[in-house]
Amino acid sequence: MLKKIKGVVKRLLLWLLLLSVVLGYISFNLKSHSVYYAQYTPHKKGTEPVLMMLIDNLEDIYTPDDLKTIGYDFDGKPAILTYDKNGKQLGYLSTFNLDGTRGYRFINKNLGFEFNNKFKLLSAFDSDRGYKDLDIKNFNEQDIKKDIYKSVQPLIDAQSKPWINLQWLFDIVYHDKFN
Repeated sequence: MLKKIKGVVKRLLLWLLLLSVVLGYISFNLKSHSVYYAQYTPHKKGTEPVLMMLIDNLEDIYTPDDLKTIGYDFDGKPAILTYDKNGKQLGYLSTFNLDGTRGYRFINKNLGFEFNNKFKLLSAFDSDRGYKDLDIKNFNEQDIKKDIYKSVQPLIDAQSKPWINLQWLFDIVYHDKFN
């Protein structure tokens, strides 16, 4: 009887270990390839899943060190630093908290922009003059997003296709975030 119980316990532990490995791989796959999946996920117009996944999962995605116009800051909130061709820092893309809700901040040269958790423009400011608020009606949201994409495109391009494509699962998990 004792041998039978030991056999059942061993099989149960083996199954639990196998389940842990599978779930761990799925979690790793979804995070490390989130930028790739975000490029193909359905989303509401104006929402930017690629930019959201890029900064939300910066610590998990592939971040090559040889990109001349991009650097990273992992002290505190992760940030993507942008540089010109001469190595001068132009700005950054990072997260920020707005009334307990995660948002996104993009600073380029002396202009800064804050977006909500769906990547909708909330505010603009002049970072050279004490973060003086600017009227967002003077800015085209699509042009700002194009500038962001232009500055981080080398990092987006560096992301690889996963060996096991879990796009269907990514779409289920992140559906509410992007719609």
